[in-house]
Amino acid sequence: MSGSSWAVGAVLLHSNQLGRVLLGECVTALYAAGLDPVFGLLHSDKDRRPSLALDLQEEFRPLIVDQVVAEAARQGRLRVEHARTEGGGVLLTKAGRAVLLDGYERRMLRRTRGALPEFTGTWRRHLYRQAQRLAATIMNPTTPWTGLAWRP
Repeated sequence: MSGSSWAVGAVLLHSNQLGRVLLGECVTALYAAGLDPVFGLLHSDKDRRPSLALDLQEEFRPLIVDQVVAEAARQGRLRVEHARTEGGGVLLTKAGRAVLLDGYERRMLRRTRGALPEFTGTWRRHLYRQAQRLAATIMNPTTPWTGLAWRP
């Protein structure tokens, strides 16, 4: 595997692994808001996948997952030795997973304001708040819906 294809594979792998962690949090946030994460608005609900959780994840993935991977690589915490090739693919080592999960948790605990109207809190609280707002809009279609502001 060439250097550039290895790098692309490694970035995709890291993003996908953290994406699954974020998806799990989206499922939990939707249940907490009283919604079934299976019945999506944007994603198809075939095969009983968590389609509504995938919908919610779309807003947060660039702000959480992509930022964690980019930051870990930029700061040198995620290095070549954190991945290995096997069967034509790239696998993350235990140390690499630890780096990403630590970065993910730090990101979710980071406080922010302006991403949601009149709301300040950690990114994790924003996720739960957005699930509550989604529930309010689904239950009462006259309730206005706004997505996250990426640049408050």
